[in-house]
Amino acid sequence: MEQEAVAAAASDVADLLELGRVVVTHGNGPQVGEVISSAKFMTLDQAVGCTQGWMGSALAEALRLEMSRRKLPDRTVVIVTRVLVDTSKAWLKPIGPRLSKEEVEEFTAKGVTLVRDPRGGVRRAVPSPEPLAVVEAEAIRSLVKEGFLVVCCGGGGVPTTEEGSVEAVVDKDLASQVLANSLQADNLIILTDADYVYVDFGTPNQRPLRRMSLQEAEVLLSQGQFGEGSMAPKVEAAVRFLRGGGKRAFIGRLGKGREIVKGESGTEVVK
Repeated sequence: MEQEAVAAAASDVADLLELGRVVVTHGNGPQVGEVISSAKFMTLDQAVGCTQGWMGSALAEALRLEMSRRKLPDRTVVIVTRVLVDTSKAWLKPIGPRLSKEEVEEFTAKGVTLVRDPRGGVRRAVPSPEPLAVVEAEAIRSLVKEGFLVVCCGGGGVPTTEEGSVEAVVDKDLASQVLANSLQADNLIILTDADYVYVDFGTPNQRPLRRMSLQEAEVLLSQGQFGEGSMAPKVEAAVRFLRGGGKRAFIGRLGKGREIVKGESGTEVVK
């Protein structure tokens, strides 16, 4: 987990805390792949739980340092989170780093499912079921009301059903949307490695969308304008959040949280 990214996230969170209450979620795509590769005895759901602790503690420490620098109290709490899922609705999600030619040949020989990353290269792919509810939502709500800064739903949360845990990974953006709607949050802010949502991405006609209506987002999603496993779930999460009662949804670059909310950067999806 890059220290620069962790520090940028902590700075964004501290900026946003000046505007209201904040709940922090995060991904784990590269890290969960590393855990599975190095600890072959772990199942996918166990690896997600492992990375929640690993990355959550890194974020908590970065937030402590950022709050200290700003002379603000640190009330960060990290929760290992479970997410109730519908296994009948699942798709393939890329995890881990991009693979070398030798690794592709090795995984192919072992029958491991691989997919092309929209941003280039080949990655391992695993089942990703539809998130329905965050098990710890009430605990998170209570902590937020008491003034705590909660870090949760790391890597989309540990997938579970009424019968028990599931060997899969949950999309972090969709899990964040489910949590945001259950908390009746006003805003959903998705920070990533792109300044904007783009149409015709990677072509000479590529252009940024600074503002996008709910209807336009749904049409562009249906046209396959956004990369599966990258921007598509972010736009889908924004659409679902607004459909579920949210007021504003933003997508933009990590490190620019304040500018994104002010409309100076990033893409806003509006009703």
